[in-house]
Amino acid sequence: MLALALVLGCTAGRAGAQVVAQVAAGGAAPAATAADEPMQLEVILNRNPTQLIGAFVMRADKRMASRRAELEELGINPPGHDAPDTLIVLDDLPGLAYRYDEATQRIEITAPRELLLTKRYDLSHRVRSDVPVQSGWGAVLNYDLLASSGSSSSWLSFNGASATFDGRVFTPYGTLSQGALLTSTLNDRFEALRLNTTFASSDPETMTT
Repeated sequence: MLALALVLGCTAGRAGAQVVAQVAAGGAAPAATAADEPMQLEVILNRNPTQLIGAFVMRADKRMASRRAELEELGINPPGHDAPDTLIVLDDLPGLAYRYDEATQRIEITAPRELLLTKRYDLSHRVRSDVPVQSGWGAVLNYDLLASSGSSSSWLSFNGASATFDGRVFTPYGTLSQGALLTSTLNDRFEALRLNTTFASSDPETMTT
């Protein structure tokens, strides 16, 4: 019986040593256990509010930990290439310090630049290149009619009329615009005047017209 106990004790000692060596080498904590206390904490990163609530666990040894994916969402980039669900102990991250405020349920994290995740914001409002510009066929016509009447002999007498037209035809190749003026006088003279004719085509890729 004594020999059996010694063998079991040696086996357990080797297993414990392997776990310690694994944590020291990888920097990642073992999976969460029943002794861990889950927490939802407001996160302050380098004195700047992140406006985010992070999911953390308080380990049995009172050290704070969180999943790799959660830390990356908060703007922290832990070293290594662990799985997203790997639990990372904050105390194991080099140069990182934190303070947990139980009263306000807030955690204030101070991290060096090498542990911060770079975020890019595009404010150029450029059109995505993978979204094709759609064009089709169509037409529109604007017009304005004017007539005049009245004289010393009769207020119903006709003096003349005029009409202005502005038309556009839309195609996938460009837009054709045409303006015209039509007039008619008392002596039945009819005149037509072309005002302008233009054709415009735009290239979205080069931003030219």
